[in-house]
Amino acid sequence: MKHYDLISFFKKNLCKSILFVSLFCPLPAISQQDWSEQLNARQRFTVFPHVDAGFRALNQKRYDIAVKEFQRALVLAPSSPVLVSYLAETYAAAGDLDKAMSAIDAQLKFTPDAPKLLEMKRVYTQRMNSDVLKRAESLKGNSALLRRYLKDNHPELDSAYAESVWIDLLAKSSTPIDNLLQTYTPKFSENNYLKQRLSILMLTKSGAHPQANQLIDRWSSAELGQISHVDSLSYELLTQGHADQALRILIKAYPFKGVSELERHQLVMRLLIAESRANDKTQMQAFLENQKTNIQSSAQEREWLALVSATVGQRLKPFVDYQVKYRDNASLLETELQRRLQSGAELPADTDWEETIAELGQTSDALLDALTYRLVESGSYATAWHLLMTRYPFDGMPSSLREKLVTRLDVISLRQPSLLAASAQARLSIPLDSSRLRGLQAAMLKHLGDCHGVRQVLGDLSQLYSASDWMMLGECYQTQQRPGLAQYAFEQAIKRHPTAEATRALAYVAYQNKNNALALEAWKETIATGKLTSENWLAATITALASDDKVLAAQWLEQYEQAQGKQTADYWAVKASVLSAESLPGAIDAMQTSLKMDPRANRYAELAGWQREYGDANAATASLKAAIALAPDDGATRADLGFLEYNLGDLPEAQVQMKAALKLRPNDMRVTEQLAYIDQRLGDNDQAKRYIEESVDHLLRYPHQEQTPARTESLYALRRMHEDLSRRWTLSVDGMTSTSPAASVQSPVPGQDFKSYSQIEFDYRLGDPAINDGKTVSVYGRVFGGSGPNNSALPVYAPMLGVGLRWKPFSDYVLYLAAEKQIPLDQGTSAAANTMLRVSASFLNTGIYSDDWHPTGSGWFSQNLYLDSAYYLSTQAYALTADYRFGYHHKLQQGQTIEPYTRLLATKISGETSPDVRVGAGVRWNIWANQSRYSAYASKYYVGLELQGAIKTYQNDRFAALLTMGVRW
Repeated sequence: MKHYDLISFFKKNLCKSILFVSLFCPLPAISQQDWSEQLNARQRFTVFPHVDAGFRALNQKRYDIAVKEFQRALVLAPSSPVLVSYLAETYAAAGDLDKAMSAIDAQLKFTPDAPKLLEMKRVYTQRMNSDVLKRAESLKGNSALLRRYLKDNHPELDSAYAESVWIDLLAKSSTPIDNLLQTYTPKFSENNYLKQRLSILMLTKSGAHPQANQLIDRWSSAELGQISHVDSLSYELLTQGHADQALRILIKAYPFKGVSELERHQLVMRLLIAESRANDKTQMQAFLENQKTNIQSSAQEREWLALVSATVGQRLKPFVDYQVKYRDNASLLETELQRRLQSGAELPADTDWEETIAELGQTSDALLDALTYRLVESGSYATAWHLLMTRYPFDGMPSSLREKLVTRLDVISLRQPSLLAASAQARLSIPLDSSRLRGLQAAMLKHLGDCHGVRQVLGDLSQLYSASDWMMLGECYQTQQRPGLAQYAFEQAIKRHPTAEATRALAYVAYQNKNNALALEAWKETIATGKLTSENWLAATITALASDDKVLAAQWLEQYEQAQGKQTADYWAVKASVLSAESLPGAIDAMQTSLKMDPRANRYAELAGWQREYGDANAATASLKAAIALAPDDGATRADLGFLEYNLGDLPEAQVQMKAALKLRPNDMRVTEQLAYIDQRLGDNDQAKRYIEESVDHLLRYPHQEQTPARTESLYALRRMHEDLSRRWTLSVDGMTSTSPAASVQSPVPGQDFKSYSQIEFDYRLGDPAINDGKTVSVYGRVFGGSGPNNSALPVYAPMLGVGLRWKPFSDYVLYLAAEKQIPLDQGTSAAANTMLRVSASFLNTGIYSDDWHPTGSGWFSQNLYLDSAYYLSTQAYALTADYRFGYHHKLQQGQTIEPYTRLLATKISGETSPDVRVGAGVRWNIWANQSRYSAYASKYYVGLELQGAIKTYQNDRFAALLTMGVRW
């Protein structure tokens, strides 16, 4: 066999690829001279047959024979390294590298520098390691066998790659308890990281996180500086679900120096992802806390804030507790606070928010909004209030935000009004610069019950205010008893947004203002909405009654009853008012029912009115007294009782009640006037005049445009009474001349016709007072003359002096009784002395038909029925006169009238069997004079022209024209 064939054989069987590259080269050619070079001739001779036989057996793959042959050759030549190499190669060909290595090692003890053997040992070692790797890889399916195999074998790997394969197998067979990888020390430094990486992955996969953490913590700064290793391992850990360990290694490697910005950004993002998935949040918190103390630049602080933002979730405390080192980052911190507040982050307890905000400096509007919203939401009203008030009135903010913050102040003040000190309330009452804000201000102040503030804020009555603003203003005006302004406010609210609530409020306040027509319309509109309670129906009924719409009142009261309204005292009082239109007894019974349930003075007074109208004055008096017992300070009721007692004729009691009313109502001129009449009736003329003067002064204080006809007439009546009470004496002068004898009621001789007459009379009232309740006693004297027997046109004949006593015995009637002594002044033509008894009366000449001046209107109708009877004691003659006159006073100017009139006059004297009956028509010019501030006209002048025609007469001339004139002072 040629040795080249052997070489070819070794090439075929020993040249293997180890781990994808050739680790072995062909064995060097073995020449026959190789094995014999170091042998002597004898040894060569004896050895050759065995060598040759060994090669033949090796070529035939009969390895056991080849081994024996080479062993025999070594026995013959034991010190031959070449023969040992043949034996080792045969063992190797047979697959027993251990024996091959043993043979080589044994020979190297003797020939340690044998190059052939050293090379073979190197090749066989590589081959053994390769086989170990192959074997180990083949056992990967059986972890138990693989673990034992790996424990039993410790190959000397001569490449970093091969070692990496071995390390990988160790990692796969390791457990936290039986950690094969931990005991292995890499031969190649580049595999140190591999061992660390696989160890960490194995431990994390096995759940041995504390051990994995310990391995990570043992990484040196140099190892952590290998950012690619940090990158790959953190990525693997994260993708395998081990976020805590990924986070740990990334934290240790932070801040990732020596890499590009892109790579660093990716690592920071991975850190944030790992933190978000990690179970243990404390390591990130500890890291951030440590980093916080090591911030050296604004950029580092910005990144730290970003890390905190991304890793603490919605927690506020890390940001609240942090105080920025670099002011340019304050806005970032503020943004984080704002974002978390807006997203609903829980507010940390025991946080001094005011200090936190102060540290940030001038905070943004949005942060103030977000923070105070959350504080209010969490019930921290005081803190929210103080923060808001530090920025109030929120100048420079958008209008919508200002409105929101003012509304928030309102919410806080509603929930905790004790926060609102007087100073703060004063600030909040200063009107803001827009109508919308003022409306919100007013709402807050209204909720606080500060109607003064509401009026101050909305007091400009801007037309830009909303319906709700006007409603608030109206309610405050109503509360503060300013119904007029309240009515205006409610009307404005309805103008902007008509609602049942607004019209109902308007109805109530309009009724309060006695604007019953408006109140009634408002109730009608409210009723149209259908939004009424039974109480509203009752209030509407009261308004209808005040508007004197009894029909509508009855309908609405029926609605109240159908709504099953309670039969309260108020109900019975209203029902009484409704019944009063058709049944006074029913009204009286209903009101008495109300009073049994709830005695009220005003209702007793109303009951008294119905009782008086029904004719039961005594019951009315009792009711008014009951009202006074309940309300002794009610001057109006006392005045009503005074009027009633006056009408009943109980003047002393009327005076008592009226004086009490005057004390309670000193400006009530109605009471003062009535007291004047009462005192006049009681004969206290001086006091009556004082009351008249007070009343006159009061009436004169009214401006001219406010002087109503009623006031003007009342003023004149008081002045007339004052003049009458002040009068002690009266001087009268009158006369008449005519074309023929004619009758005149002013004739000095009753019943006698004169062609002319004249008289002058002086009357003096006696007693103190001079007039007592319209009753007078006076002494008078008169001088009169007539036309004489020749019917002269000059009334100077037969002059007489009359002196008498005149008595007016009645207060309410104009009736005089007189006794007069008549004495002739001219014995030649005058009648003899005589005594005349006379009764005279005037009827139908009072009130609107009197001849006294009427202060109102352009004129007035007047009438008078005058009756007179006279009896002469000496001659036993008598005279009867009846005169009815009807006329019209047409005013010329103040105090002057032209009075056209007609009359029917009848006289009967004792000397004639038939009466003298005449009709007359005339015109008279009347002048009133001498009016003062308190007294009406004291004097009257008149001049008249009258035509008379006799219907029946005993005179020769049936027609006459009369010129009359007179003066009264």
